[in-house]
Amino acid sequence: MPTERLSMRDVREILRQKWQLGRSHRQVAGSVGASAGAVGETMRRAKAAGVTSWAEIEGLSPSALEARLYPSTAVAAKPTPDCAWNLAGEQDEIDVIGVRSFQVVEKVQG
Repeated sequence: MPTERLSMRDVREILRQKWQLGRSHRQVAGSVGASAGAVGETMRRAKAAGVTSWAEIEGLSPSALEARLYPSTAVAAKPTPDCAWNLAGEQDEIDVIGVRSFQVVEKVQG
């Protein structure tokens, strides 16, 4: 089961304490009420996003900070297939299968 994501308030506080106060992961974790691993993961995400100082995020809104640290992992939608290319041939096969199935059911029941 995945862990619950930290609130942006906690993320911001972790980054502030690490960069402005120079506190250890354990000190920050105790202050925020998160694990040292969560602090490390937050710092890893900040580094991956290219954020290296408090000044860079101090003025960001919570949604902007979230967008930087948690980029979308949504997969692009698959294109819809073009069914018109062989509609007649495919429809004939479907009708034949449907009729045959219907005839078999009729014989079994009748």
